[in-house]
Amino acid sequence: MIRRLVPFIFLAFLIGNRFFSKLISVGPIYISEVFIVLSVVYRIKLFLSAFKTNKFFVLFFLYFIFFAFFDYLSSEWTLFSLRRVAVFGYFIFPLIIFIYLNEISRMINKYFLFIVLIAVLLAVLSPAGYQSSMASQFLGVLFLVSVIKKMKLKSMVFSGGAFLLVVSGILIGESVFRTPIVTIFSIVFIYLLLNRTATLAGFYQKNSIYMLLGLGFILFLYLGLVGDILIGLSGLLNSEGLKDLGVYLGGELFTTRGTSSGTTGTRLLFWQLIIENNFSKVFVFLFGNGFEYGFLEVVAPEFLFRDKELIEPHNSFIGIFFKSGIVGLLLCFIFIVLVFRSQAKVIGFTKAFPFLLGALMFASFEVALENPHGAALFWFILLSPSIFSIGYSENFNNS
Repeated sequence: MIRRLVPFIFLAFLIGNRFFSKLISVGPIYISEVFIVLSVVYRIKLFLSAFKTNKFFVLFFLYFIFFAFFDYLSSEWTLFSLRRVAVFGYFIFPLIIFIYLNEISRMINKYFLFIVLIAVLLAVLSPAGYQSSMASQFLGVLFLVSVIKKMKLKSMVFSGGAFLLVVSGILIGESVFRTPIVTIFSIVFIYLLLNRTATLAGFYQKNSIYMLLGLGFILFLYLGLVGDILIGLSGLLNSEGLKDLGVYLGGELFTTRGTSSGTTGTRLLFWQLIIENNFSKVFVFLFGNGFEYGFLEVVAPEFLFRDKELIEPHNSFIGIFFKSGIVGLLLCFIFIVLVFRSQAKVIGFTKAFPFLLGALMFASFEVALENPHGAALFWFILLSPSIFSIGYSENFNNS
């Protein structure tokens, strides 16, 4: 029974995103926590085998368990604190995907068109809490995979058309979503580049070139934001002036999402304030601010946003840097790289890397790893080539 429920619930996170993850709860306990516990317990031997093969995973989770424990002893935690520490618990998702990969793969392949249809239908209905930008990320990845895997023409047309409908806002009446579009076209660009040049003898083996190329591509796309943050850290840009503007605009700075300049300015402000805060003290730089407070409560307590304690900076890595410092951030990056490497060993670097790039871009400009539906989508993007290749889970445990 559980073996059938796990892939179904995982797909529900992808298709229904925030709407589904908040749909069923018992007090503060959401279906996501129940799902994670049951999926782990049901196949505990395979999970232990995965941990035995990848000892860094043990170190990763133990570090953050002890980190959270000592933070709890030294501060006054609330339910919000537990929700903030959950970001590191959601790193269990790639292991769940690997352990249940055969079932998830079969379900997605068998019901591909039906999954797309449901995702589009939800976009049309737009239930409370549904995030259409995440739906466009999901549909875009399905479109790309259908092209790469040379699936039936109707599958490519259907998923591609649905993706364009969602991101253009024709169905939901919202502005074009930049991050999903940039993510998908970046994956396409890097994928075509890597797999065309791979035919040149020996050239494709220089993986470091592609890594630098992909990361440079991200920086190029958002050079203005990166440049502004660096200027701010140098002292040439007065962050106090930006804070004054944010306080003056109040909630509008965050809640007005229709213009590109509005969201860009908000994220720039958030990121700069976090970086300035963490660079101000050695201990905070190394180990972060913990989980007692949300980032705005620390870096800009004068802001008057609603639910300020739950607002995230729309960059999962900067959010992790705020919570756990450079040590925690490096551990998270190592974890992601190890998961990516296990996939690349089986399907090849040139096929796997574009999806790593897409996942990193998603997490760099959205609230991704901080919630179960975002984490499910992040790891789905990264592991899509494996998800569409049944039988990969055995290779993972032997890698």
